[in-house]
Amino acid sequence: MAAWLENLTPEFYITLGLFLVLLILIIIVLIKIIQTNRRVGTQDFDLLESISKEENIYTYHITLVNKSFSSNQIDVIGLTKGNVRHILKQEHFQIAPRSKVTSDILMSEVEAIILEDKFKRVYLFAENEIGLRNTDKCKKLNKFLKRRVKEIKKEKKLALKKERFETGNYNAWERIGLFIKLLFRPFYKLHQKIKHKTNITLKESEVRRIQKAEHDQIKYKLEATVARSNEIKVREEAFKENKTRETELELLKQEKVLEIEALKQKTILEEFEKKRKEIESIDPKEEVKKYLEENPITYDDIYKVEEIAQESEEIDELNELEGVDSMLDPEEAYLEETEDLEENNDKKNKKRKKKEK
Repeated sequence: MAAWLENLTPEFYITLGLFLVLLILIIIVLIKIIQTNRRVGTQDFDLLESISKEENIYTYHITLVNKSFSSNQIDVIGLTKGNVRHILKQEHFQIAPRSKVTSDILMSEVEAIILEDKFKRVYLFAENEIGLRNTDKCKKLNKFLKRRVKEIKKEKKLALKKERFETGNYNAWERIGLFIKLLFRPFYKLHQKIKHKTNITLKESEVRRIQKAEHDQIKYKLEATVARSNEIKVREEAFKENKTRETELELLKQEKVLEIEALKQKTILEEFEKKRKEIESIDPKEEVKKYLEENPITYDDIYKVEEIAQESEEIDELNELEGVDSMLDPEEAYLEETEDLEENNDKKNKKRKKKEK
């Protein structure tokens, strides 16, 4: 057998592995097909439960979930205890495809139907219109009912014990307990008395401690206030003697005066530097060029001015030679002639500018 396994080729193992994978996939596909067929072809539904409490009133909620793709109608909802069925609700619940319906039942109604002295597990069931039944273990309901049975038993025991103590019909364990309680009663009373006295003493000491703490707080505050007032008085007396405040005010005044003078000097220097920079920035060539652009000079005007100057010189010479009366002022005549020339030049310049435009 071992030799046969050793003679197997790797292709055999690969084929076997692929076959197993294919078999697993076929099984998964079949399961999915069966589930889909069940949901499409049958009226499959589930049961869900929950318990809520509102103002000490418990409510049992039953949710009917329609998992199929066709509508479903639930006719009966109930509980099964052993072989006995207990109907909780018998009405028609029409559930649309892929939806749910919730039914609410008071827990007191469930307890009245199911609850007994001894707890026994119950099962939740629901039936649709064709008799298809679905059951649920209802763990939450069983847990609640189990706790309720214990509470009811405990209440009954307490009621019976109270009745026995009222009538004096004790049982053996109760008699033993009462005997032990009677035996140790003096010690219990002593313990209660010691505890009571101790509590009173501790309370009184706590009250005294609180009062002392309040007194100490007020005392410390009083001492601090007195010390502060004495300090202020000492400072005022010392100030009257050495006049420290007047000296401080004079120092502050002189500091302000010094600051003002320094600021004035700084402002004057800044203005001087500003004006100096403005004057240094003036270019004589540019100023001359601007003046010539505003007042252009032609060569004809220059020649005429020179001729007038020569004529005026000749007139002066003649006046000096012939003794002309001082009433004839050559300067006035020269000014009149120059004014006429300037007017003529202005007119010519205006005409030339118009032609250029």
